[in-house]
Amino acid sequence: MTIVLDEVLAKLDPKTRARVQSAQEVQVHKQATPSIGLNMALRGGLPYGRQVLVWGNKSAGKSSFCLQMIAMAQKEGKTCAWIDAEASYDPKWAEQLGVDSEKLIYSPAKTVNDMVDVATKLMEAEVDLIVVDSISALLPAIYFEKDGNELKDLQDTKQIGAEAKDMTHAVKMLNYANKNTLLVLISQQPARAKRSQSWPRKKRLKKLPKK
Repeated sequence: MTIVLDEVLAKLDPKTRARVQSAQEVQVHKQATPSIGLNMALRGGLPYGRQVLVWGNKSAGKSSFCLQMIAMAQKEGKTCAWIDAEASYDPKWAEQLGVDSEKLIYSPAKTVNDMVDVATKLMEAEVDLIVVDSISALLPAIYFEKDGNELKDLQDTKQIGAEAKDMTHAVKMLNYANKNTLLVLISQQPARAKRSQSWPRKKRLKKLPKK
């Protein structure tokens, strides 16, 4: 089988040959999480060089989970960063979870553009683990005036799908820029209004007895 593979690779032009390799040569390094069960399910933890979405209800412990993972990575000598979109980072709580705040890179971010700019620069600097808390709090570019950081009037920001479009572009750009960094994006599940019990319900039609 190796001989066949070598013959196929030999037929490729030098440019293409430089971009391909045997799948056996692919190496995946993983970062253990605070959850033993999750580590077992993922066969070691979250993979470096990838994007991971930590998604759930508000106050479900997503940030604390990521802070504990940062603490574990720091003990292994890895460089970590925290991009704070919610302005909710608490150094005292982080230190209680084992994080060394003096060695943690911290950056605030209010917009999708801010997050992408900071994250790509950190990736270029070979930061091992980046956590964004959270992408749900980031504002899209449509909320701001073209040449400045001033917010528009609310009535001028009603563009369908603006936030989704910006995040789609952001994820693709970060995926392209990422080489060996584990990028963790925290997101919140939006609250949904429950159906009121007083609303009229559809009545089932009763079948008439056969004569």
